[in-house]
Amino acid sequence: MASATINPSLGMRIPQNLLDAARRVGEEGKAVVAPTPLITPIKTVGKGILKHDLNAISTGAKAAVPSLLKAGRNGAIVSGAISLLENAYKVFKHERTLPQAGGMVVADTAIGAVGGVAAATASGIGMAALGAVGLAGLPLTLVGGAIGMAAFFLADRLLKNTGLYKGLADKVTSMFEGSKSKVETVTNHSSITKADAPYVPSRKAYPIAK
Repeated sequence: MASATINPSLGMRIPQNLLDAARRVGEEGKAVVAPTPLITPIKTVGKGILKHDLNAISTGAKAAVPSLLKAGRNGAIVSGAISLLENAYKVFKHERTLPQAGGMVVADTAIGAVGGVAAATASGIGMAALGAVGLAGLPLTLVGGAIGMAAFFLADRLLKNTGLYKGLADKVTSMFEGSKSKVETVTNHSSITKADAPYVPSRKAYPIAK
């Protein structure tokens, strides 16, 4: 059976068909963990830093923006969806008010966006570095995924522990509560009937009886 060397320095050899399968899985996995378009800009930025080339750093950073924005969007969608389900259940159980749930969902969505960018950046850097030393295919994808997950949860913990998460949730909750109060006030005023309204004597002039 045909085989290929993974790392000449280690003398590791595995069947070629397994290498091909791992490579296909790895290429598909990169699109989820760290999109291929992000790895190339990271390498460009890295080379620019090593060579003190500001133009290369700027070019690589600009090329990375679309992938980072996509990662942030995906992180926001996932975190927001999970938060929406969780908070909807707590509202249903009367453990949280609607304004509180809204504040939590908005805060979780924002944190998810930041976490997505952090995960993609860390994963891309890790995969670019490991790929440069010969790691490829499924092992590279698994390690890159682990790095990305670690970066996501680290960003999540840091932002929540600094109070930014609670501050954003409280601010949005206050905005929702203020809007709710205005709606209730308008509704109460519009529900007043003639019977509830104070009596106002009519100013109509009546003829004086003779």
